[in-house]
Amino acid sequence: MTARTQFHEDSVLGMLRDDEDFALEYLAAALEEIDEPGGEEIFLLAIRRIAEARGEPGKAAILIAQ
Repeated sequence: MTARTQFHEDSVLGMLRDDEDFALEYLAAALEEIDEPGGEEIFLLAIRRIAEARGEPGKAAILIAQ
C-alpha cells in the first residue's frame, strides 16, 4: 500500500469514526449497489470499515455471520 493510499484509508476511517451522518451515507451508498456485481462484497466491506473505525471489529464479524 502506498503512502497516499494509506493516507486515504486513514482519512476515510477517521470520517467514519467521527461523523455519524457520513457513516450512514457511506453504508446507504453501499446498500444501493448491493445487487450489482460485487455489491455484496462492497456492502460487507462497508460494514467492516465502519465497525473498525469505531473500534468494534468484532461487531462486524457478528453482523456478517448472521
